Amino acid sequence: MHQHMDPNLLSDVATILLDCGLRPEGCFRLHTENVRDAKIEIPYGKTDNARRRIPMTPRVQAILDMRLSKASGSRVFPAPTRSGHMESSTLKKQHAKAIRPRRRRSTRSAPRWIGREASRAGILWALIATA
Repeated sequence: MHQHMDPNLLSDVATILLDCGLRPEGCFRLHTENVRDAKIEIPYGKTDNARRRIPMTPRVQAILDMRLSKASGSRVFPAPTRSGHMESSTLKKQHAKAIRPRRRRSTRSAPRWIGREASRAGILWALIATA
């Protein structure tokens, strides 16, 4: 079964995780009603500290505004899963596709190839260079 994959999914989720410091599960389970007043509300979690309101950066605000304008249900990141929301396996598939080499490359061009593949996936080169 072929599913339509969102080309911006990986970069959108990575941006939200990095800019807001969200846990992956909190990002995957976001409902449209949890995004308001320039904040992301996380109403669930094991502890009281897990339930919180997180301010959005302008970049995250733009991503979520775009996703909310296209949302047809209650989920920000809907998926055809039993839970109804995106799972970590969805991101793993997108990540594997983004970094899959298209052809064999010499080891001398590896840094250039990594930078090019990272930019295709929407990952900031500065984050990779510091790792």
